[in-house]
Order: sequence, then structure tokens, then C-alpha cells
Amino acid sequence: MTDVEIDPRVAGSFRLANGCGGELTEYRGQFMEIARARRLVFNLSLNGLTVITRVTVEIVPLSKGSCLTLTHQNVPHDRRNYLEQRWTGILYGLGVALSDPKCPP
Repeated sequence: MTDVEIDPRVAGSFRLANGCGGELTEYRGQFMEIARARRLVFNLSLNGLTVITRVTVEIVPLSKGSCLTLTHQNVPHDRRNYLEQRWTGILYGLGVALSDPKCPP
């Protein structure tokens, strides 16, 4: 990410930008629901598209670890594969970071 702005509260907004090879990819959104350590819901727009999507992240504690479910709604058909790959990469990276023994519990 080359630029990040986050107002982490319900109705707060965020902007994530990544410049690569002269091309800027920008995500903007607004937090709709924040239930710490359990649920996060936010609206998301990519590069100013008129379609606003909704992302819901739910975390359920298990006896060992937890289960994270991510649902991304209202995604335009031509963006589904791209966004699925992006979320897969993001969640893979999160898993790697959390499994690092140097990562605080």
C-alpha cells in the first residue's frame, strides 16, 4: 500500500491506495458495523466504480484458534475472479503473519 487513511469507527471511512507501475488502485469504504474480535461490516468501492459492494467478516472462536468467514456481496461479474484472488492473497498473508512465532498472541 502506498497510502492509507482509516477512521476506525462506525460510519468512519477509509481509503487504501496502491501505486504500481504508474497505475493507481484505490479502495474506499465506510464501516457499517464493528463488533471487536467478532464481526466487521463495511461498504467498499474500487477505483470510483458506481457499484458499492458490502464486505462482512465474521470470526468465531474455536477450542483451538478461530474460524474466519468473509462474504463480499454485490460484486460485478467482471470483478469476481479478481476480487476472489485478492481476498485469497490477503487472507493467506494474514494466516502466515499469525502463525509466525514472533507474532504476539
